[in-house]
Order: sequence, then structure tokens, then C-alpha cells
Amino acid sequence: MTREEVKQKILGILTSDEQMSLQIRVEEITDDTSLLTDARLDSIQILELTVALEQSFGFTMSSEELSLTLFDRFGALVDHVWAQT
Repeated sequence: MTREEVKQKILGILTSDEQMSLQIRVEEITDDTSLLTDARLDSIQILELTVALEQSFGFTMSSEELSLTLFDRFGALVDHVWAQT
């Protein structure tokens, strides 16, 4: 799977889940977009996104991997997930 395919799949997860309620249009999300401050995801939404990523991509994030910095930049999250595929 290419990085772009991973990116598009994550964007699909963010837009298909009604619980996410992004505070930003998906077209505005770039690698530098903060899911915390720009998209305003809260802790519950981060947890839901983590579960959705694990289920969609077939891996498990360890507690050591879970940090706010992973979700601060969308590009960092894409890179992390891509490395797991």
C-alpha cells in the first residue's frame, strides 16, 4: 500500500465516522494539519480513531506509541500507519 493510499483511507475514516465531527473540511487537511487544534478532535474521538485505524489496517498500537504528538500532525499519523502496513 502506498503512502497516498494510506492517507486516503485515513481521510475516509475521518469523514465516514459521524462521531468525528471534524471542525475542518476534509479538503483542507494537509500533512501539517493538527488533528488536535485544527480539526479539534477530543480524547474520545482520538480513541475512536485509534480503534478504527487498528481495525482498518490490521495492527495494534501499543500504549507507548499512543501520544498526542502522533495525532498533532496528520502527516505524522499517516507516516506511522504507513510504517505498520
